[in-house]
This record gives sequence, C-alpha cells and structure tokens, in this order.
Amino acid sequence: MFIKGLTLLVVACIGAEAMVCFHGICDRLPTREPLTGCKGSVIKNGGFCHCYDVCAKQEGETCQSRPIRGRPNLGTCDTGLVCDAQEHMIIGAGKCVKSEETNVTAPKQDRSTRTLCEQKRISAMISMIVYRGQWFPKCDAAGLFKAEQCDNINECFCVDVNTGVVD
Repeated sequence: MFIKGLTLLVVACIGAEAMVCFHGICDRLPTREPLTGCKGSVIKNGGFCHCYDVCAKQEGETCQSRPIRGRPNLGTCDTGLVCDAQEHMIIGAGKCVKSEETNVTAPKQDRSTRTLCEQKRISAMISMIVYRGQWFPKCDAAGLFKAEQCDNINECFCVDVNTGVVD
C-alpha cells in the first residue's frame, strides 16, 4: 500500500511539472465571457497561463503562498489580504488572511488597473517567504516586464516582456 501511494505521489508531481505555458497557448484556448459576480476585485490575466481574468481570492480561501515552477497558480489574494503559508497544505499553498499592515481607512485600490508585471511584483514582495533563486519582477515605465530579470543570487535570465515567462 505504501509503494502504491508513493507511486501515485511521484506521478502527480511529474504531471504537475509537465505544465508548460508556451507562446501562443492563449490563442488555442476557448474564449471566456467577462467575469461577473466576483466578491472582490478582478485580476487581469491572472488565470491559466495568464490567458484569463480571475476573481481575487477572499479571506480564508486557498492561495499561492510561493511560486512553484511548473505548477498551476492557486490564486492571488485580494487587496488588504496576504497569502499565509500553511504547514498542513501542499507546498506553495496558503490561506488568504488580513494583512497586519492594512490600513482599513485607506481606499481600496482597483487591482484591474495594475499590469501583470506590477501584480507579480507586489505578490512577490508581500509573500513573506524568501528562498534561494527568488526573483522580484522589474517593470518598465509602461508596466511591462523588463526583458532581463535577475534573482536574489544574481543569476540573470530573459523573460517575455508581456507575460514574464522565462525565455
């Protein structure tokens, strides 16, 4: 029984690592209707391979506490919430909780006006988890990804300026 469970776990991990967002994938996916009925804000291009808009995660919902290369993103918390890593959950998962730094009197910023680069940068900065090789996206004046990015151990790489996907 142990071997069967271990085999299933290995197959699941390999399958998750096999997900690749290649150039042009969004053109091959079916179009979706605009989102309505979100409890919070809408994250532009926050869905699968950055092809779809998604609703921001609300307090208590599962979110992506740290990025895991090759695995689907579990979602981003709404303004005023942070993704708190949970020991009992899968690696990289967390729960959206109120940020201690949130000023309740501050007006809610419309996340839909942020570019994908700005969203990823903010998400990386509020993650509260630092790991070797982590990178904080650098955005240009137009809000696009700068073509060259460097991680926290000074290894540099090129990314697609629109999506941030490593080339």
